[in-house]
Amino acid sequence: MNDDKKNKADSGSGSTKPTSPPFQGEANSERMTGFDLESLKLSQDFSNLLSVKKNIHGIQIRKPGKNEFFRIRSEPDWSIDTAVLEVKKEMDTTTYVVAPSLWKPLMDDITPQRIFTAINTQGVVFLVPVTLPKPDGTTSMWHETRLAAVEEAKTDWVKLVSNKAAGAYETFVAKGNLPEPTWPNTTFQELFNIAFEGHYIDSLDHPVLQRRRGEIL
Repeated sequence: MNDDKKNKADSGSGSTKPTSPPFQGEANSERMTGFDLESLKLSQDFSNLLSVKKNIHGIQIRKPGKNEFFRIRSEPDWSIDTAVLEVKKEMDTTTYVVAPSLWKPLMDDITPQRIFTAINTQGVVFLVPVTLPKPDGTTSMWHETRLAAVEEAKTDWVKLVSNKAAGAYETFVAKGNLPEPTWPNTTFQELFNIAFEGHYIDSLDHPVLQRRRGEIL
């Protein structure tokens, strides 16, 4: 074997292992010797670091849908008894809260209602109005059974279905073991403000009242 071939053979059969590349980011420093486990442990306030307040930009005022399971917030300060004026147009109803100073002059137009805070299984929050008995005590089965359904929804996931033959609502409790609702990090005051923004009647010259009197279109 000539010297050139011998040199090539020697260079290709060497037993020296290739040098491992340094740890990424440590090219010019010492190799990483291990993780600092103490620094990687979750702290007790880790859940607070992840909590994000959900901004709610629209709150509906409505009865629950016939295929919608819902819950009602049970605390007393998450509902209110007040007077509203409902404007019905075809299948839609728009609810206006009325200033107390107008309750007497608008007695024939306003409706006493208890407004509850509700949430469905998709986490959508809305307000549920329930008509209360009139000052003379008159009411209807529709109103009574809706109120009963709302009270039941304080502890169970329920669905509200109208029974036209009976002239009342029926409730169906969810059969599954559904988890407790996760309520948004907000207050009833904030929800109420969002729901009734632009729907507050505080003057007899309000456009809604003017239309009812035929003064404007």
